[in-house]
Amino acid sequence: MPLRISGFDFAKKLIFPNLNKSIWKFRRIAILLGVDAVLLSFCFWFAFVLRFDDFLINSYQIHFLSSLPLALVSYIIVFLVGGMYQQVWRFANYENAILVAKLCVAGSLLFLAMKYIFAPKLSLPRSVFFLHMLLSLVSITFTRFSWRLYASHFAKKKDGEGRQRHRCVIYGAGSAGEILARYARGNPKFGYSIVGFIDDNQKKLGQKLHGFKILGSGDDLKQICGRLEISTVIIAIRSIGGKTARKITNLCQQANVRSLIMPEMEDSLGEEVIRLRSINERDLLRRVPKPTSNEAIERYLHDRTVMVTGGGGSIGSEICTQVARSKLKRLVIVDSNEYNLYLIDQKLEKLCGNRLEIISILGSVTNRGLVEKVFKKYRPSVVLHAAAYKHVPIVEENAVEGIRNNVKGTYEIARAAAMFGVEKVVLISTDKAVRSLNIMGHSKRCCELLIQSMQLSQAGNCCFSAVRFGNVLGSSGSVIPLFLEQIKSGGPVTVTDKDVTRFFMLAEEAVGLVLQTVVDSKGGEIFVLDMGDPVKIYDMARQLIHLNGKEPFYDIDIDIIGLRTGEKLHEELIIDGAEKTTLHSNIYVATPVQMSPKKIQDQVRQLLRFTEDQDEEASIRQLMEITEEDYKLPSDSHSHQTTAEDTVKDAF
Repeated sequence: MPLRISGFDFAKKLIFPNLNKSIWKFRRIAILLGVDAVLLSFCFWFAFVLRFDDFLINSYQIHFLSSLPLALVSYIIVFLVGGMYQQVWRFANYENAILVAKLCVAGSLLFLAMKYIFAPKLSLPRSVFFLHMLLSLVSITFTRFSWRLYASHFAKKKDGEGRQRHRCVIYGAGSAGEILARYARGNPKFGYSIVGFIDDNQKKLGQKLHGFKILGSGDDLKQICGRLEISTVIIAIRSIGGKTARKITNLCQQANVRSLIMPEMEDSLGEEVIRLRSINERDLLRRVPKPTSNEAIERYLHDRTVMVTGGGGSIGSEICTQVARSKLKRLVIVDSNEYNLYLIDQKLEKLCGNRLEIISILGSVTNRGLVEKVFKKYRPSVVLHAAAYKHVPIVEENAVEGIRNNVKGTYEIARAAAMFGVEKVVLISTDKAVRSLNIMGHSKRCCELLIQSMQLSQAGNCCFSAVRFGNVLGSSGSVIPLFLEQIKSGGPVTVTDKDVTRFFMLAEEAVGLVLQTVVDSKGGEIFVLDMGDPVKIYDMARQLIHLNGKEPFYDIDIDIIGLRTGEKLHEELIIDGAEKTTLHSNIYVATPVQMSPKKIQDQVRQLLRFTEDQDEEASIRQLMEITEEDYKLPSDSHSHQTTAEDTVKDAF
């Protein structure tokens, strides 16, 4: 393939064949200085011509020749000091034009001052100073921006000789779209030819941005793409939410065009400033971020020992990652899965090095001896209890073990926390605990009630609370990884029902809000995370197939297999529809039911005895009795409170 170089590059190689970069830097400045000196001299002469309407300026030749050196020295000094020769003029913009204007004004003022200091007898009309400044500003701006125009033209010509660009529209005529359009104009490697913009703001329709017309709204996308032969839609919207991403993806699917997305700038810096990528499942579920109080979280966790159970799981590992960024005293991770524990240990070692003491404990939270030993030795201040079995069909088939793991694990953690003076315990719960139709959901609801009962029954300082939220992208048992695997293997994609909906949240956001509840909890709350609008699983399956370059029902089939045992058509987050807001807009507190703490703890102990006996029928019956009954407190509720020591003594 022949080597192509620009005319400027050719001249540089011809005149200075052995020039290295450092020498070229100074000679570049020398060349620009020479060009500016010629321009400034010409502008100074032309200022006299305009003032006296005489090309020969006969009567002022001596004044012109005497003052020209002062003009040149004044402007060149200002240009050197002001950074005129440090700019990359190939990418000149209005800020560079403002710089030229400022330096020309400063040069004119310095020239005026030097004239009165060094040549006070020279008679120069004041209009000459003004005309010289304006002419210099115009000529220097023109020469600098002409280089940008030439470089842009050459880049387009070179790209046209090499490869064909895809015709595209940019969805979003805001700040992100402006950056993308400006980048595309000056970058020969950008493989897309921008035809115009799409924007849902009706006030912008018909306007132009960087010369590209805003062609219509999202509702017009199909018609615009067909009329203008568009093959690609590039989404350029800052902090785009999952609902908007799903809507635009659906519009692209209807128009039969490819959809790409412009990532956040901090994720796209590299050899190329902007790297477009395909829309993925995270984009479809992302929400406009609402900031948590990171300073308050870090301040609370500072110099404390934090314990995370189930720390190797999808939620637990994200909790470990986020709390490790705070200046903890120690992080204790408990998990019964050896490989998961190894993975999170390696990840944190790479993230923190020797800055944080990390203790990895292999074992089950149902093991009372192990739990007490860990609490006694490491004395955690904060416990985040994420260990649980949560795959609905598997727990349904293994009811006794599912109940034992979830309920007994929570019981042992809560019991040890009360015994060893833990400050705060936060249970990670689930939307499936609300009016559940499955064993897993009932077991988690039982855990919520147990946590609230521990708060009511103890006189100590331990603060118990729970956090309830829906599906987390990529978590164990999540439907999205299953869909992606099915698409990868050629299908079919299996959906339980065409109308089934689920709540989804990204792990980073969910855990950030969980840590916020650690700071906000006062004891006994069931915090509910705002999961946004529920997502229709059938539509999600179709969009994932489309995003993987396939067509639903043509390349990949979608099979409706029916709801499995214990599954609901729609999940809920609030039991009775009542909740209170908190200081954070994405966190609510569910209205608690009144309960007798002693009664629920007695029933939980009875439930755990049934699980120890492997009595499945009795275990399920007892679990349902706990979760379906309201435990009313007597009017004198204080008479039923017990101390932490009493609670521990009552444990089986």
